[in-house]
Amino acid sequence: MAIMATDEVCAAVEVHALAVREPERYSRHLQRAAHDSLALMENLVVAEGCPADQAPLVASMIVAQARGLQLDLLATAERDRVDRSFALFVDLIGRLRLTWRPEERA
Repeated sequence: MAIMATDEVCAAVEVHALAVREPERYSRHLQRAAHDSLALMENLVVAEGCPADQAPLVASMIVAQARGLQLDLLATAERDRVDRSFALFVDLIGRLRLTWRPEERA
């Protein structure tokens, strides 16, 4: 699974940075970029069986990892390494998923 193209990542980072600098003007963007993406990821991990008390943390970890790797790609242009890092992270999340008890699955 590949990270977004560099131009798309760059545009997303620039918009997010602008919104952070001017939150009163771009509050809608911040709501969607931060809260909505975390809420969506939280729902997805709960649907996969993540315990409800861990879901906010797991969701934050996944969203932060994706954002961080996007910034890494912008800074280094090392697509192969970034893609392999993302694949490893997906594997680690898969291993974490194995620890979730079946009765906790939604």
